[in-house]
Amino acid sequence: MTDELIAAAKRKHDCRDGAGAHRAQHKMSTSYNRYPTIFRSSQAWAVNKYGPSMNGGALKILSFGCSDGSEVATLRAYFPSATIFGCDVDPIPYSKNVVARRAGIYFDSTPETIAENGPFDLIFAHSVLCKHPVALSIQAEFPFDQFEALVGPLHSSLIDGGLISIFNASYLFTDLGISEGYRPVRTPEIYTNGRNPKWSRSYEALTSIGAGRLSVIESDQVSSNDLRDCLFEKQPGSAIDLEWGAPEPKGAQQVAKRTYLSDRDELRESLHRDASGDYWARRHWIIVSGLNSTQALPAWWERSSPHQFSNTAPSITGLVITRDD
Repeated sequence: MTDELIAAAKRKHDCRDGAGAHRAQHKMSTSYNRYPTIFRSSQAWAVNKYGPSMNGGALKILSFGCSDGSEVATLRAYFPSATIFGCDVDPIPYSKNVVARRAGIYFDSTPETIAENGPFDLIFAHSVLCKHPVALSIQAEFPFDQFEALVGPLHSSLIDGGLISIFNASYLFTDLGISEGYRPVRTPEIYTNGRNPKWSRSYEALTSIGAGRLSVIESDQVSSNDLRDCLFEKQPGSAIDLEWGAPEPKGAQQVAKRTYLSDRDELRESLHRDASGDYWARRHWIIVSGLNSTQALPAWWERSSPHQFSNTAPSITGLVITRDD
C-alpha cells in the first residue's frame, strides 16, 4: 500500500468527536454482563486488595467507551457501593438507557474530562481500543500511535495500584512503554483477552479470526500470556495469581463462592492449535449441582458451543467445577 493510500485511509477512518476525542471502533455492540469472567476476576481482585467491602463507596470505576451504558449497569451489580462513571464520544445511546442512567454518571469522553472525573481505582476498556473489521490496513485505519494516545489518559487517571482491563484490543497492552509500570492479574477463569485480530506495534499480524470466529495464531512471537492477559495492576512486579473468580451478583449467574477450574499451568497446557490452526481448549469438565447430580459439559470456551456454560449455569445452584478425569 502506498503512502498516499494510507494517508487517505487515515483521513477517512480517523473520526474525531468533541474536543479531540478519537473513536477507533465505529460499530456499537454491547450487552449486559457481556464479559462475566472479567467482571468476576476484577471483583476478586478488589476483594483481595480491599477486603469484603471492596473499599465501599470510596471505589471509583470508569467504563471507557461505555456505549449505551450496559457495562455501567453491569458494574453496579458487581460493585454495588462504588461510584461508577461511563464515558463515550456519543451520548445518545446512554441517554436512552434508563437503567444505565440510574447506575452511573455519564460524561463525554475527552482526555480532559477523563482527568477531571478521575482518578479511578478501576478502568474497563472493552472492545473499544480496536478496529474491526479492517478494510485496508490496521496501520492506515488504527495506527499504533492512536492506540497509545487513547490509552494514555486512562493510564494517567488510574491510581497507583489500580486495575485496568483492556479486552478485545487490536494491539497488546504490553507493547506500550507504560506497561513496564504494570503487572498482570490472572485468575483461572480468564483464558483470553479477546478474539479480535491483534498486531504488534510494527504491524506484524499476531492473530486472525479463523473458522468458528476463533483466534488463529499468525506469529511464533506471540505467547500464551500475550493472548490471555487483559487485567493489569498499576504496580511493577511479577504477575498476581488469584485462585478464584468471585461469584456473580444476584441477577446474573449464581455460582458457589469458589469456582475451581484447574491449575493455571495445566489450563495453559490444554490450550493448543487444532487441525484448523485454532488456539483453543479441548478438555472437558463436569458441573456438580447442589442436588449432587452431575452433568458433563464441554468447557464453555470450547469451539462447539462457546456459550453453553453461560446458558446452562443460571439453572444450577451451588455449582462447583472440577476436572473430569
